[in-house]
Amino acid sequence: MAELKKSNKANLDNKRWQGFLLGLIVACSLFFVAMEYTTRPKVVDNDMEVDEDFIEDLELKLKRDKEDMISVASPKPPPPAVTERVKEAETRPSEAEKIFPNTSDIDEGEGDALKKEATVKEAVPATPLVGNDDPLSFRIVQQIPEFPGGMAAFTQWLTRNLRYPPIAQQKHIEGRVVVSFIINRNGSVSDLKIEQSANDSYLDQEALRVMRLMPKWKPGLENDKPCRTMMAVPIVFAI
Repeated sequence: MAELKKSNKANLDNKRWQGFLLGLIVACSLFFVAMEYTTRPKVVDNDMEVDEDFIEDLELKLKRDKEDMISVASPKPPPPAVTERVKEAETRPSEAEKIFPNTSDIDEGEGDALKKEATVKEAVPATPLVGNDDPLSFRIVQQIPEFPGGMAAFTQWLTRNLRYPPIAQQKHIEGRVVVSFIINRNGSVSDLKIEQSANDSYLDQEALRVMRLMPKWKPGLENDKPCRTMMAVPIVFAI
Protein backbone atom coordinates (compact mmCIF):
# COMPACT_ATOMS: atom_id res chain seq x y z
CA MET A 1 0.00 0.00 0.00
CA ALA A 2 2.80 2.36 0.77
CA GLU A 3 4.41 1.74 -2.61
CA LEU A 4 1.10 2.34 -4.45
CA LYS A 5 0.58 5.72 -2.78
CA LYS A 6 4.13 6.71 -3.60
CA SER A 7 3.62 5.79 -7.27
CA ASN A 8 0.40 7.81 -7.55
CA LYS A 9 2.07 10.83 -5.98
CA ALA A 10 4.95 10.62 -8.46
CA ASN A 11 2.53 10.45 -11.40
CA LEU A 12 0.68 13.47 -10.10
CA ASP A 13 3.89 15.46 -9.81
CA ASN A 14 4.85 14.55 -13.39
CA LYS A 15 1.49 15.72 -14.70
CA ARG A 16 1.85 19.00 -12.85
CA TRP A 17 5.19 19.65 -14.49
CA GLN A 18 3.86 18.68 -17.87
CA GLY A 19 0.91 21.05 -17.44
CA PHE A 20 3.19 23.82 -16.27
CA LEU A 21 5.53 23.38 -19.25
CA LEU A 22 2.59 23.20 -21.67
CA GLY A 23 1.12 26.39 -20.24
CA LEU A 24 4.49 28.09 -20.42
CA ILE A 25 4.87 27.10 -24.08
CA VAL A 26 1.40 28.39 -24.92
CA ALA A 27 2.04 31.66 -23.08
CA CYS A 28 5.37 32.17 -24.86
CA SER A 29 3.74 31.41 -28.19
CA LEU A 30 1.00 33.97 -27.58
CA PHE A 31 3.60 36.51 -26.45
CA PHE A 32 5.71 36.09 -29.60
CA VAL A 33 2.60 36.21 -31.80
CA ALA A 34 1.55 39.45 -30.14
CA MET A 35 5.02 40.93 -30.55
CA GLU A 36 5.11 39.92 -34.20
CA TYR A 37 1.73 41.52 -34.82
CA THR A 38 2.45 44.83 -33.10
CA THR A 39 5.96 45.35 -34.45
CA ARG A 40 5.22 44.42 -38.05
CA PRO A 41 5.71 47.50 -40.30
CA LYS A 42 2.64 48.91 -41.92
CA VAL A 43 2.75 48.50 -45.66
CA VAL A 44 0.70 50.91 -47.76
CA ASP A 45 -0.80 49.31 -50.77
CA ASN A 46 -0.35 51.23 -53.98
CA ASP A 47 -4.01 50.75 -54.68
CA MET A 48 -5.08 52.37 -51.40
CA GLU A 49 -6.57 55.88 -51.50
CA VAL A 50 -4.24 58.73 -50.61
CA ASP A 51 -5.34 61.12 -47.92
CA GLU A 52 -7.64 63.77 -49.43
CA ASP A 53 -6.10 66.60 -47.38
CA PHE A 54 -2.67 65.70 -48.72
CA ILE A 55 -3.98 65.77 -52.30
CA GLU A 56 -5.59 69.18 -51.77
CA ASP A 57 -2.38 70.58 -50.27
CA LEU A 58 -0.36 69.20 -53.17
CA GLU A 59 -2.73 70.63 -55.79
CA LEU A 60 -2.70 74.03 -54.07
CA LYS A 61 1.09 74.08 -53.93
CA LEU A 62 1.39 73.12 -57.60
CA LYS A 63 -1.10 75.80 -58.54
CA ARG A 64 0.79 78.49 -56.61
CA ASP A 65 4.09 77.37 -58.10
CA LYS A 66 2.60 77.59 -61.60
CA GLU A 67 1.25 81.09 -60.96
CA ASP A 68 4.63 82.20 -59.64
CA MET A 69 6.34 80.82 -62.75
CA ILE A 70 3.90 82.67 -65.00
CA SER A 71 4.35 85.94 -63.14
CA VAL A 72 8.12 85.68 -63.41
CA ALA A 73 8.17 84.60 -67.04
CA SER A 74 5.68 87.20 -68.29
CA PRO A 75 7.25 90.67 -68.57
CA LYS A 76 5.17 93.67 -67.67
CA PRO A 77 3.74 95.48 -70.69
CA PRO A 78 5.25 98.92 -71.36
CA PRO A 79 3.16 101.87 -70.22
CA PRO A 80 1.07 103.40 -72.98
CA ALA A 81 2.60 106.39 -74.70
CA VAL A 82 0.87 109.68 -74.01
CA THR A 83 0.79 112.41 -76.60
CA GLU A 84 -0.40 115.84 -75.60
CA ARG A 85 -1.13 118.73 -77.91
CA VAL A 86 -0.01 122.21 -77.12
CA LYS A 87 -2.93 124.37 -76.08
CA GLU A 88 -2.45 128.06 -76.16
CA ALA A 89 -2.13 129.58 -72.66
CA GLU A 90 -2.99 126.21 -71.07
CA THR A 91 0.04 123.92 -71.40
CA ARG A 92 3.76 124.40 -71.39
CA PRO A 93 5.57 124.34 -74.73
CA SER A 94 7.78 121.40 -73.81
CA GLU A 95 4.79 119.05 -73.73
CA ALA A 96 4.50 119.11 -77.52
CA GLU A 97 5.91 120.99 -80.47
CA LYS A 98 3.79 121.06 -83.58
CA ILE A 99 4.76 122.37 -87.02
CA PHE A 100 1.97 123.74 -89.16
CA PRO A 101 2.68 123.64 -92.92
CA ASN A 102 1.14 126.26 -95.18
CA THR A 103 1.51 126.45 -98.94
CA SER A 104 0.58 129.60 -100.84
CA ASP A 105 1.65 131.88 -103.70
CA ILE A 106 4.28 134.50 -102.85
CA ASP A 107 5.42 137.64 -104.60
CA GLU A 108 8.77 137.90 -106.32
CA GLY A 109 10.93 141.01 -106.03
CA GLU A 110 8.70 144.04 -105.62
CA GLY A 111 5.51 142.03 -105.94
CA ASP A 112 4.84 142.72 -109.64
CA ALA A 113 3.59 139.21 -110.34
CA LEU A 114 2.79 135.98 -108.57
CA LYS A 115 5.36 133.24 -109.00
CA LYS A 116 5.82 129.59 -108.11
CA GLU A 117 4.67 128.23 -104.78
CA ALA A 118 6.82 128.36 -101.68
CA THR A 119 6.18 126.42 -98.51
CA VAL A 120 6.23 128.28 -95.21
CA LYS A 121 6.41 126.30 -91.97
CA GLU A 122 6.15 127.67 -88.49
CA ALA A 123 7.33 126.10 -85.24
CA VAL A 124 7.05 127.54 -81.80
CA PRO A 125 9.47 125.87 -79.38
CA ALA A 126 9.60 128.63 -76.76
CA THR A 127 11.99 128.87 -73.83
CA PRO A 128 12.48 131.81 -71.45
CA LEU A 129 15.84 133.18 -70.43
CA VAL A 130 16.82 132.82 -66.79
CA GLY A 131 19.20 134.51 -64.43
CA ASN A 132 20.11 137.96 -65.69
CA ASP A 133 18.76 137.21 -69.18
CA ASP A 134 21.65 134.93 -70.12
CA PRO A 135 20.75 133.73 -73.65
CA LEU A 136 22.58 130.46 -73.11
CA SER A 137 20.40 129.33 -70.19
CA PHE A 138 16.82 128.28 -70.85
CA ARG A 139 13.84 126.90 -69.02
CA ILE A 140 10.15 126.26 -69.64
CA VAL A 141 7.78 129.20 -69.77
CA GLN A 142 4.37 129.26 -68.17
CA GLN A 143 2.81 130.80 -71.28
CA ILE A 144 4.47 131.17 -74.67
CA PRO A 145 4.50 134.49 -76.54
CA GLU A 146 1.68 135.08 -78.99
CA PHE A 147 1.69 136.81 -82.37
CA PRO A 148 -1.15 139.34 -82.75
CA GLY A 149 -4.11 137.27 -83.90
CA GLY A 150 -2.49 133.92 -83.12
CA MET A 151 -0.22 131.61 -85.09
CA ALA A 152 -2.61 131.35 -88.03
CA ALA A 153 -2.30 135.13 -88.42
CA PHE A 154 1.49 134.79 -88.17
CA THR A 155 1.53 132.30 -91.06
CA GLN A 156 -0.58 134.62 -93.20
CA TRP A 157 1.62 137.59 -92.32
CA LEU A 158 4.78 135.66 -93.18
CA THR A 159 3.33 134.49 -96.50
CA ARG A 160 2.32 138.02 -97.51
CA ASN A 161 5.70 139.56 -96.71
CA LEU A 162 8.08 136.83 -97.86
CA ARG A 163 9.74 137.33 -101.25
CA TYR A 164 11.46 134.54 -103.12
CA PRO A 165 14.89 135.93 -104.16
CA PRO A 166 14.89 136.21 -108.00
CA ILE A 167 18.44 134.89 -108.38
CA ALA A 168 17.68 131.87 -106.19
CA GLN A 169 14.50 131.22 -108.13
CA GLN A 170 16.27 131.42 -111.50
CA LYS A 171 18.85 128.92 -110.31
CA HIS A 172 16.12 126.71 -108.80
CA ILE A 173 17.71 126.97 -105.37
CA GLU A 174 15.60 125.62 -102.53
CA GLY A 175 16.36 125.35 -98.83
CA ARG A 176 15.29 125.62 -95.22
CA VAL A 177 16.27 128.50 -92.95
CA VAL A 178 15.75 128.46 -89.18
CA VAL A 179 15.67 131.92 -87.62
CA SER A 180 15.81 132.43 -83.86
CA PHE A 181 14.86 135.62 -82.05
CA ILE A 182 13.94 136.91 -78.60
CA ILE A 183 10.59 138.33 -77.55
CA ASN A 184 11.34 140.90 -74.85
CA ARG A 185 9.18 141.74 -71.85
CA ASN A 186 7.52 144.57 -73.77
CA GLY A 187 6.81 142.31 -76.77
CA SER A 188 9.50 143.74 -79.04
CA VAL A 189 11.64 141.44 -81.20
CA SER A 190 15.44 141.41 -80.92
CA ASP A 191 18.55 139.29 -81.40
CA LEU A 192 17.53 137.74 -84.71
CA LYS A 193 20.05 135.27 -86.11
CA ILE A 194 20.33 132.28 -88.43
CA GLU A 195 20.31 129.05 -86.43
CA GLN A 196 20.33 126.85 -89.53
CA SER A 197 21.37 128.10 -92.95
CA ALA A 198 19.88 127.04 -96.28
CA ASN A 199 23.45 127.08 -97.67
CA ASP A 200 22.45 130.01 -99.84
CA SER A 201 23.04 133.61 -98.80
CA TYR A 202 20.03 134.92 -100.76
CA LEU A 203 17.59 132.68 -98.90
CA ASP A 204 19.22 133.42 -95.55
CA GLN A 205 19.10 137.18 -96.10
CA GLU A 206 15.46 137.08 -97.19
CA ALA A 207 14.48 135.11 -94.10
CA LEU A 208 16.20 137.64 -91.84
CA ARG A 209 14.71 140.57 -93.74
CA VAL A 210 11.12 139.46 -93.38
CA MET A 211 11.52 138.48 -89.72
CA ARG A 212 12.83 141.96 -88.88
CA LEU A 213 9.48 143.34 -90.07
CA MET A 214 7.51 141.53 -87.37
CA PRO A 215 5.30 143.66 -85.13
CA LYS A 216 5.34 143.38 -81.35
CA TRP A 217 4.22 140.11 -79.84
CA LYS A 218 2.32 139.45 -76.66
CA PRO A 219 5.22 138.54 -74.33
CA GLY A 220 5.59 135.17 -72.64
CA LEU A 221 4.79 134.71 -68.97
CA GLU A 222 6.67 133.00 -66.17
CA ASN A 223 5.18 133.09 -62.66
CA ASP A 224 2.47 135.33 -64.13
CA LYS A 225 5.08 137.95 -65.07
CA PRO A 226 6.34 138.93 -68.56
CA CYS A 227 9.71 137.37 -69.38
CA ARG A 228 12.19 137.31 -72.24
CA THR A 229 11.55 134.28 -74.41
CA MET A 230 13.57 132.77 -77.23
CA MET A 231 11.63 131.60 -80.28
CA ALA A 232 12.67 129.69 -83.41
CA VAL A 233 10.85 129.63 -86.76
CA PRO A 234 11.82 127.41 -89.74
CA ILE A 235 11.13 128.90 -93.18
CA VAL A 236 11.18 126.56 -96.18
CA PHE A 237 11.81 127.95 -99.66
CA ALA A 238 10.50 125.55 -102.31
CA ILE A 239 9.85 126.10 -106.00
